[in-house]
Amino acid sequence: MFKKSIYIILIQIIGIVLGFVSVFLVAGDMEPEVYAIVGIYQIVCNLSLVFTGWGIESTLTREALFWKKQGNKEKIKEYTTQALVSKLASGIVVIPVMCIYLFLMNVVKYNGQYTQLFMCLIIGAVANILIDSMRNIVRAEGGYVFVQLMSTLNTTILKFFGIILYFNFGADCYLYFYILSSLPILFCFIIKCRKNISYKYVQMKPMLRKIWEAKYLWLKADLEYIRSNADSLLVSLLFPISIMGSYSIYKSLDQMMKNFIEGFFDVLSQHTVQYKGDANALVQQEKRIKFARNISMLGIVIGLVIYCPRMSWWIRVANLSNYEGMEMLVMCVAIGGLLYLLGKYEINAIAFLAETKMNFILAIINAVIAIGSYLIIVVSPTINAVVVQRILNYLMASLIAILFFRKNKETIYCKINK
Repeated sequence: MFKKSIYIILIQIIGIVLGFVSVFLVAGDMEPEVYAIVGIYQIVCNLSLVFTGWGIESTLTREALFWKKQGNKEKIKEYTTQALVSKLASGIVVIPVMCIYLFLMNVVKYNGQYTQLFMCLIIGAVANILIDSMRNIVRAEGGYVFVQLMSTLNTTILKFFGIILYFNFGADCYLYFYILSSLPILFCFIIKCRKNISYKYVQMKPMLRKIWEAKYLWLKADLEYIRSNADSLLVSLLFPISIMGSYSIYKSLDQMMKNFIEGFFDVLSQHTVQYKGDANALVQQEKRIKFARNISMLGIVIGLVIYCPRMSWWIRVANLSNYEGMEMLVMCVAIGGLLYLLGKYEINAIAFLAETKMNFILAIINAVIAIGSYLIIVVSPTINAVVVQRILNYLMASLIAILFFRKNKETIYCKINK
């Protein structure tokens, strides 16, 4: 497990470096209004994921290692097949919703000049729906290194090749490549998952039964979308498209931060699934994970101490001065990472080990708080208001998870929850 963690960290570091270079070279040279299309693509991808997740992959994530330890591989095949079928079927239903949003954005924000490009956004979003499903399936069986490698290829390395296209053929070519470059990643995941796909499990009634049994998991995922991603939708609707360009960079950096944290700590936490019911083993795992968390938090604090006194200088060095509010948005990424790490162990322990109903209750509380915090943006549509909302969002999510975990620790550690 330690060896896998080292590989994952190395892959993530490569991805982050390439991601920063991509932002520095492309976003710094591109007009904010044009780069905002990257943000619109992210919104469409996130929106499509929330309406196509039915909890079967989440069940796999919580149970597959436990089933594997018991030698129940057929159950993994059954859940894998039905997870993909449910994802594909619901993806077909969601496409018209995505088309309406993209049509409005193209007409209202861009005067209809990006019709073909926005149509390609649909293809990229559908590919990402399937990639997300198979990513969870592969991770559920312990394929952490493969998942992190594919994620890095998808979000940074392939996108980095788009830089060559940008400087040789312009922004349109870069955007087409950026949107469609997830297709080869999808092909790699199909090859990886094919051994766990069995057509004998393409059955409607058992699939619907699993969706009903996982209702707390997929309802939680829907509420998590409201908490984590509705800010982008609000910004795209309420702010000028130039601000959307700045916010697209923020969301890219924020996602890099979350990918780095989750790519390492989610792996460590999911590894604890095999110790379900063994309180002593889980306590030992908790100590190790929290030690790594504390080291990571110290690193972010050091970074903030270096960045904050000369924020404008760092933004000029990164060639992002033409993007409004970047000083505050970059600082928001670091503070958000710090607050996310604060409760990361507890968030994961509840997600992987607690009852699904507890996860759902937690998601309801976080969603209600998030909806309240979004009023800050609606009442005061400024970058400062967005920064306050994002920091409040991360802080409350961590604090609530810590309180829930401490109150229910014995139940979470000692019971084998479904």
